[in-house]
Amino acid sequence: MKMDIYIARSMVLDALQRASSQNPEVLKPAETKLKEWETEPGFYAILLNIFSDHSIDVNVRWLAVLCFKNGVDRYWRKTAPHAISEMEKSTLRQGLVANFREPVNQVATQLAVLVSKVARFDCPREWPELVPTLLSAVRSDDQLVQHRVLLTLHHVVKTLASRRLAGDRRHFQDLTATVYGFVYELWTSHLETFLKLLSENNSEMVASLEKALLSLRILRKLTVHGFKRPHESSEVVTFLKVIFDRAKTMLECRKTLQGKTQIQEMCEKFIIHLTKVLADVLEDHPFSFIPFIRMTLEFSVYYIFTPAGEGLLFERFMQVLFVLSFIVERVGAAVRPYSTSLVRYLPLLWEESAEHNMLRCAIVSTLVHLVLALGSECETLSPFLLPVIRLSTDVNEDCHVYLLEDGLDLWLAVDFDRWFTSTLVTELRIRDANYRIIRRRVAWLMGHWAGVKMSRELRPMLYAATLPLLSGDEDMAVRIAAANTLKLAIDDFEFDTEQFLTFLEPAFELLFSVLREANECDTK
Repeated sequence: MKMDIYIARSMVLDALQRASSQNPEVLKPAETKLKEWETEPGFYAILLNIFSDHSIDVNVRWLAVLCFKNGVDRYWRKTAPHAISEMEKSTLRQGLVANFREPVNQVATQLAVLVSKVARFDCPREWPELVPTLLSAVRSDDQLVQHRVLLTLHHVVKTLASRRLAGDRRHFQDLTATVYGFVYELWTSHLETFLKLLSENNSEMVASLEKALLSLRILRKLTVHGFKRPHESSEVVTFLKVIFDRAKTMLECRKTLQGKTQIQEMCEKFIIHLTKVLADVLEDHPFSFIPFIRMTLEFSVYYIFTPAGEGLLFERFMQVLFVLSFIVERVGAAVRPYSTSLVRYLPLLWEESAEHNMLRCAIVSTLVHLVLALGSECETLSPFLLPVIRLSTDVNEDCHVYLLEDGLDLWLAVDFDRWFTSTLVTELRIRDANYRIIRRRVAWLMGHWAGVKMSRELRPMLYAATLPLLSGDEDMAVRIAAANTLKLAIDDFEFDTEQFLTFLEPAFELLFSVLREANECDTK
């Protein structure tokens, strides 16, 4: 756009206004013209100038942001055809964080996403000042500026946390180490302000809760993706411990807000997000979560079975059950000290979820994971487990429930060591082609039972029996089952590296051959 800047701005503004029209005859030529200008030097500086001018119609400004976002996707990368020059990008970066007073929420959200898109390409190498600029701006006394900066920081952190290259992950961990404490203090401050304003029935409490929720979302990403071992950070431990008390406080606040729909819904969203923090830490860092198992179980009871949680039936059940199921599935044997408490709660959960099949499926899933995780402990817990399972069979015809009851009875009765050495190994030696279904099922049994019902001394025998099932003359389904058996055995708490060393090289070669010959992406 090599012309006078004012004329160029006028032309772009006119095209944006026409492109906002509902008349296709006006809209289509304007869109074509905007598309032609995408590779012109100075075009994005004009768009920045237009969407920063709050006197212009909001639809036009929103479209200007959208055009800028599309340009970032197509032309911001250095290697892109018609890439935006480094000099122009430097000017644009400065302009994007020069003003945080956007009055329209929808446009503010799009601007935050726009900054995060640029950050994905440029932070930290070309844009090292981005996060320091945001952290400085968020200290403003202006309430609107505080909110817009937090919104931008949320999207930037979310984007940086999603990058998966090793260098990017290290950078995010370094960033987390420098900002975590500050963001935690922001969250605490905004939440305390909300509680104070709530007690005074001050209308400003909505803005304070919005900022507390944004701070919480930032903390969630930093906690889950910013630490290799979250439990080694005293700041993370403090945050996770505080979650339980804060959730109870917000439940109580929510009860006092009957009739105030907007703020009540925000409180519910805040509570659910607190439980998502726990679920994410549990999923990504199960061993870091072990110290919080008892607190989680106690909170789950409070969340579900006290008047404070009334009115949150479906959401609270699903969220808490996901957390409970994750605890059992991810942490495995570490849940044993708390298993009796967990099993005592499940009948109450079952009764409360009478009208929700999805919830009852989640309860059955929790039971399945519990039986698999506890192994020999099932013998001492069977007085609690069997009544829960049988309660479910009384009102649910799902075959999985019956299989679970039969499986638990069988689990308690079978001497797996003897069964493995006397029967299963023999079954695997039968090479008849029609026996492949049996070999696949035996591989499945070994994987799921070995971690909890097999003596450690028999592990080498398990490895020796599994490796032939990975060979090229086996059916692919058998090879996949055998690969999963190795995975489950290696993931087990009692895995002994020394026992596996002699099998390491052949296992690696055989697994690589499966990888090379498999066609399905899921298999690979």
